[in-house]
Amino acid sequence: MSLLALSNRGEDMRFKLFIYVLIVMAMLSTFCKEKVPPVVEVAPEEVVIKSDLFTFNPPDGWRVEQGDDVWDMYAESPGRKVNVIVASIPHIHMTLSEMVKKDIDFMMGDSYEMLEKTEGIKYEGVNSSAVRYISHKPPLEGRYVESYYFFKDDEILNVVVSFDSETGVTPEDVTVFFDNFTPFP
Repeated sequence: MSLLALSNRGEDMRFKLFIYVLIVMAMLSTFCKEKVPPVVEVAPEEVVIKSDLFTFNPPDGWRVEQGDDVWDMYAESPGRKVNVIVASIPHIHMTLSEMVKKDIDFMMGDSYEMLEKTEGIKYEGVNSSAVRYISHKPPLEGRYVESYYFFKDDEILNVVVSFDSETGVTPEDVTVFFDNFTPFP
């Protein structure tokens, strides 16, 4: 067999190997695209929720669904459905005076504006000040959400309690949550 024939045969083998590699890569790519991750259903549980700043112990009759730093709670036992969000906001590090001076942007870019300041709110024996904000753009399916921010010694506790105003929840209803709402010391 001549050198030229051996050279051609070697090139043919390399070409075939290259084609095989392309076919395998295409098959692997197709397999990876069609592979669907399994759906994991997590059953709602009545548990003690702990974050970096607080512990929330749901009252009896409340169903808790945990999300990414946000927990939706629905009151089932009283016979009315109240949508309440309790969220930790660790990326906000502002004092009360700083927050009063300017608006803040968070939660999907929604801009919040201060409406009123309420002094002397107490929960678990802690005196706090609360600043209520309402969103310029409703973040929850076209509904306005009121949010309360709680402070201790002029430092924000990075906690917001929001509720859907269409459900008829009043600020007095927030006391339901404070009965089992204990910030970390």
